[in-house]
Formats: sequence, C-alpha cells, structure tokens
Amino acid sequence: MQSRPPQSNRPPEERPKVDITYREDLGILVARTSGVVQPSDWKEIIGRMLEKGRPYGCTRYLTDHRNAIIPMQFAQVLKALPKDPVDFKAPSSVRLAVLVAAPVVEEKDFFEAYFKNRGRVFKVFDDEARAMSWLSEPKPSLLDFP
Repeated sequence: MQSRPPQSNRPPEERPKVDITYREDLGILVARTSGVVQPSDWKEIIGRMLEKGRPYGCTRYLTDHRNAIIPMQFAQVLKALPKDPVDFKAPSSVRLAVLVAAPVVEEKDFFEAYFKNRGRVFKVFDDEARAMSWLSEPKPSLLDFP
C-alpha cells in the first residue's frame, strides 16, 4: 500500500503552486514552484514528486524554485532538512537537482555536502541547462572504476 505525501497545515491559498511534469524524452521529472515555499512544504513537494515519478521508474528529479519565495534563514533551512537518509523515503539511486536564482556559493557547497554525507546525489544550480545536463549524465557503474 502506497502512503500519501504529507499535507501542509497551511490553507490552500497560502501554499505554493507546484507544477509537476515528467519529461519522458529525458527521463526527468520537473517540479516548478511559485509562491511562498516554507520548510513545512518541502516534504509535501518531494513526496508528490516521488509519487508522480514512481510509475515511470524515475530516478532523476529537478525542483525549480526560481519563481518561488523562500523566506527563511540558513538555520531554518538546516532544521527543515531530513537528518536521516531513511527520512528521504526514496531509493539512494535518486539524483536530485535544485534550481534557484543565483545560489550563494557557501550555502550551495554546504547543502551538496550535507546530502552527499547522507548518501544522496544532490546538486544546486542556477542554470537549467546545466542542471538538466548533470541529471542526464549516466550513473557510473562499479565496472567504471579501476
């Protein structure tokens, strides 16, 4: 039995808009957000993405927050992130790119390291073409290593 993504406690008119599209030609699921995105919305957005991608066997996801407002400080972002890899409720093979308007380098590096240290493949971009290119790269196999 599939579990439903968690629902935000905020009224619908206060929740961010999320348009989710599966790019069959690339095998990438794209979620574009707009409006105000709070930390409490993230689990719902990610849950909806995973649920939508599951029938396609999707393992590559792009979350585009360029048209969203994310009104929080760095410490609030850190507190909202899952602490345990199990909290992601996604296979470790999932590759996630987050697209934001001009990321701050220190924060970008921190978030990428945070997820990598939890066994996740995650990168932050400010250019959609670069994000799609990274998502499209083949996953290395054990035979690729010397």
